[in-house]
Amino acid sequence: MSSEKGISKDSNTILSWLTLAVIIMLTILMLTMAVQLIQIRKYLPEFAQDLQGQIGDIGQSNSSCQSSNAVEFEGIINIENAPQTGNTTNPKIVILEFSDFQCPHCSESINAVSEILDKYPDKILFVHMDYPLPFHENASQAALVANCAGMQEKYWEIRELIFNGQSDLSLETNIARALSLGIDETRFMECLASETMINQINDDLATGIEIGITGTPSFLISNNFDISNLSAFEVKGSIIYLNQLSESIAELIGD
Repeated sequence: MSSEKGISKDSNTILSWLTLAVIIMLTILMLTMAVQLIQIRKYLPEFAQDLQGQIGDIGQSNSSCQSSNAVEFEGIINIENAPQTGNTTNPKIVILEFSDFQCPHCSESINAVSEILDKYPDKILFVHMDYPLPFHENASQAALVANCAGMQEKYWEIRELIFNGQSDLSLETNIARALSLGIDETRFMECLASETMINQINDDLATGIEIGITGTPSFLISNNFDISNLSAFEVKGSIIYLNQLSESIAELIGD
């Protein structure tokens, strides 16, 4: 009997220690999260206050959160630093999406683009171009966060998180989303504080305006291009609506 009591006592002791260990682990986790939030607030650069003023002051007053009328474009643009996925070496079709992270129509494009890439995995080069609209106060910083996460190979992951979380696009929330992907915090914060990415987003905006983008999402699609030099990408194609995308790609491929 004393033996059974001893075993019972030992079991209770082990259970108590396990419970205590779990409590300690949860406390550490909560403290870590709290410290991380404090660090986020500490590192938030002053540009967060006027980022919208730095990005996009280049004549978008007539832009809207809907696709522009279909137009033709032929010229040279720079896509060297833009996030790319799909066939990046010898694609048959290129899709450039000009997008705004706060635009609800743009979030709808994720599934459409994914379906196309799944259907033609070896034929499509997809390129994301930032086009934050001036009346979307969180679009510019969301683009900045996404591009800085992309510097650590997490662009497409953060892109999906931001689009799926459009109900809260505050800078602090988007930074927390990026850090949740396991990126290096110091490198990430340094990227946010630099002007490099701001200039890159402005370059995307300038490109969009140059080729006739007036709303988001807009897609420049083409099967007539030279991919040998991405900084001077020669392309001839059409700028179309989201609801034209699947059919237009099928036509270009010959389905």
